[in-house]
Amino acid sequence: MKNKKGIEPVIATVLLIVITIVAVALVVSFIVPFVQKQLQSSQVCYNARIEVKADESCWDSVKNVTIVKVTRGAEDFQLAGIYIKLGNGTTTKVLTTCDKLECTWPGDKFAESLYTINKDIGIMNTNSVAVAPIVQVGQTNKVCDVTSQVTIQPCT
Repeated sequence: MKNKKGIEPVIATVLLIVITIVAVALVVSFIVPFVQKQLQSSQVCYNARIEVKADESCWDSVKNVTIVKVTRGAEDFQLAGIYIKLGNGTTTKVLTTCDKLECTWPGDKFAESLYTINKDIGIMNTNSVAVAPIVQVGQTNKVCDVTSQVTIQPCT
């Protein structure tokens, strides 16, 4: 019988434990910052509220414009724009501020902005409006989920 020498079982066990600890530390060092970034992003959207004022928004068939009044909620967040979705039952059109609309939005808590959207960039006979805030998260902008969707009436 040959005299073979291998590593001791205790040393092998210690090496396996050290390798496992290093692997877990590497995985955690990548996952924790990712999860923190996702949580920060979703927390910002949770606090961001933009509402359509249905009683002050309407479709003007004489001027062929949709008038949309939005108001900002009470929470603090860095608003970078507003996503506006217009619908008339058959057609949907999505616009963002600073894209085809004026580059203004409500800056302070409970502030309001009025948007007049002509038929060339909007749609005819608008009967529904939805809005979503575009918030600044670090150096990027994130379009949050729709925070308000209303049915609008013809202007009187």
